[in-house]
Amino acid sequence: MFDVEVGNGLFYYIFEGDPVAKNGYLDLDESQPGLGINISDKYLNSFDIIG
Repeated sequence: MFDVEVGNGLFYYIFEGDPVAKNGYLDLDESQPGLGINISDKYLNSFDIIG
């Protein structure tokens, strides 16, 4: 288990992908849908998901 404070840190456990801003614009990967952020299963077993 991870001791994660709710906030920005939790984002990086749940999602993969991080669009980078260049000259005030997001440089998006055109091969990825939307902002190029995907749900990661890397740490899925480390969290209890309560629905």
